[in-house]
Order: sequence, then structure tokens, then C-alpha cells
Amino acid sequence: MQEWKVALLVGVYPSSYLWVKKTYELGYTVFAIHDNNCLQSEQYTQIKPYLSGFFCIWFQEYRKLWYIAKAHKVSLVIPHPCTWDSLIACWFINSLLKLPGVQYKAAKICWSKQDFAHYLIKHWFPRPKQNFLPDDIGKIGSNNIVFPCIVKPNFWVWSIGVKKIGSYSELQDFFLTKNKSNGYELLSSYDYYTIQTYVPWEYLWINGIISNWKVCIFNLWNLLSKWWNSPYRYWESYITSFQSVSVEVEQQVSDLMSKLSLKDCSFMLELILNDAWGIESFIELNLRPAGMNSAYAFDKIYWFDNVWDQIRLLIPWTKQELLKKSQTAYNYILLKNFQFKPGKIRDISWPKLEKNILYFSSELQEWDIIEPCINTNIGVKNGQIVVIGKTKDEVQNIGDNFLNGVKIIYE
Repeated sequence: MQEWKVALLVGVYPSSYLWVKKTYELGYTVFAIHDNNCLQSEQYTQIKPYLSGFFCIWFQEYRKLWYIAKAHKVSLVIPHPCTWDSLIACWFINSLLKLPGVQYKAAKICWSKQDFAHYLIKHWFPRPKQNFLPDDIGKIGSNNIVFPCIVKPNFWVWSIGVKKIGSYSELQDFFLTKNKSNGYELLSSYDYYTIQTYVPWEYLWINGIISNWKVCIFNLWNLLSKWWNSPYRYWESYITSFQSVSVEVEQQVSDLMSKLSLKDCSFMLELILNDAWGIESFIELNLRPAGMNSAYAFDKIYWFDNVWDQIRLLIPWTKQELLKKSQTAYNYILLKNFQFKPGKIRDISWPKLEKNILYFSSELQEWDIIEPCINTNIGVKNGQIVVIGKTKDEVQNIGDNFLNGVKIIYE
């Protein structure tokens, strides 16, 4: 008699269909929930052929979530790129039903930047040298705060509301005025700001999985879904390279995951490397898979042998060989964010994309007003490109040529 396997998708998002499709192909009956009526959305249309049922409830209604999961004998909560509130709901179900994957306690620690920073301090992991709340500014005093510093919402992601602060007076003004045009933005009523030291070294975004306690790092520099949104680089150009992390770095990552009792899950880890390529500071740990749109782009062009193997590894938790990074001839990456002269656009045209431009995006169009770039939202609106190449000079020249080819006529 064939086992009836049931999977639950918590939250319906743009990349969800990749995970739902693979889960379905692995023989699972799939149910989904979302916290609002998403039945008319494109992402729901994509997953609908694979679903046996859909429930519209709030992610925080844990009792209803538990009842649905128990009533349908769910044996797998599908890990997929989603928001933190749906992610917490996933791990809540895991803990109650004793399912594989992340458990609720670890998820709660990682959800809060403040709690995660305190956890790093308690267990002697590399962490930001300073981590405090706005109410502590007066107590600490101007002479004891290291500038520049970074202010960021404690719970929210995508760098919304994040800003680099250069002085004590600027820091006081930021929290006194709460001016959205100055970058201040909290998207949830329960959210609040935390303040951390700015570290001017190599900012690394690691994607990987933990399978039966073993950590496998894919070494994917996730430019497409993160770096163009980076907290304090939305006005800068930045060159990096495809470099594998050292054995020491990988061991410290493994130690952190082990301490959090993470056995079978995916993760996205932000950390900062110092000049010696050791870990200067862990920043954030996100317990969900990387955005598969970006991974898919690397899969098709330069990076993974097969991105579907990553999904397959994450879903059934079987003892399979972990992926290793494939080789690429393109060793350098340029992230170039656009910063144009402020003013009202009468006409704008963009140059043709060269083959080495892996990614391009801009929301600017006729009659838009270009604002000074003071926050992530404006940085994203102005636009950015990601360039790959064999040398630093090659990527720099391609980026400069593209920017010089942008034609803007102001009113």
C-alpha cells in the first residue's frame, strides 16, 4: 500500500510554484494557505494545478494552522522563499507536529535582529561591536557611539527603513523627526528600530542547506535578490569576485547552525569578512531558501549544476550527495547602482544590454522626478545593473559604458 504523503505550503509568493511543482512531482498531496484572498493573483494561478485545497487564514492564527495541519495529516511543511510571518508559522507547525526542518525556538531567535545579536554575544560568536535601541542613545552618549552606524527595523527585511548614519546629531534627528523622506520607515505596528555598528568590509551573502546536521554552502553571491537592495550601498558601485569561503569560515558557520540545533533546513546568512577573509561579524540568519529566481538565473548561465537538486535536497530530507559549486570562467561581478542628477525627466533612453550584463532594472520613466538617493526605495527606482567578467577592468568598463549611454533630458 502506497504511503499518502501530504505537504502544506504556508504563504503564496512569486517563487512558490517552483517548490510546489517539485513537491507535487515527488508524490505529495499539496494544500496551501495564505493570509488574504490571493485567488486572483498570478502566483496562485501558477500553483493551482498542483493543489488539492486552499485555506484563507491569517498566519498568526496558530490554532487554526495546527488544526488544518493535523486534520490533513501533514508530514511536510514546504520550505520556500516567503515572508518572516509565514516562515514563523511554518516552524510553529513543525514544532507542534514534530516534523523535520526548523523548529519554532530557533526561528524566533533569528526573526529578531536584536535577539539574534544577543544570541551571538551570549555564545561568543562574531557579532556587531555595538547593538542597542533608540531609547539607549542618551544613556550611551555621543562619545561612546561608534560612527558611522546603521539603523534598521528589527523585524522587516529587504533593507526597507535601513540607513547609514554619520554623526550623533544625525542619529538624534532621525529618531526625533521620524521623517519618511529621510529614510525612516516601519512597515509593521509591532516593529521597532535597532542600531548597529557599520563595518566597512566585504559583505557576503551565503546560501546553503543543512542536511542531517551537515552544512553545505553553495557560495552563491546572491546579487539579484540582495545586493542591489543592500542597506548602505544603494548609491555605490561595488566589485567582488566568486571566491569560495575558507575552511575556517565554513566551520564557524557550522558551529552557529549546530548551536541553534538546526538539522534539516535551508538558510541565507549575511556576514562580513575582514581583510584576512575571516568572519568579522555575523549579521542576520534567514531560515528559508534563497529566492529561486536569482538561483535559476545562475543555474542557466554560470553557477549551479542543477538548481532542481537543491529543491530536491530540501524537500524529502533524504541522504543524497550534497551539491558542490561548479566552475565558472567569470570571476568578477560589478554591482552598479545609478545615481542621476535630481530633477524632472522629460525623456529618458537606455543603451542596449551587452551579454555580460546579467541583470538590469530601473523604474524611471518620462515625467518622473529623480530624487536625491537617501533610501533603498529611491535607489531601486533609479535602477542598477549586475555585470560579470573575467577581470576587474572588464566589468568596470562595461558598467561605465552602459551608464554613459543613458540619455536623460530634464524639463
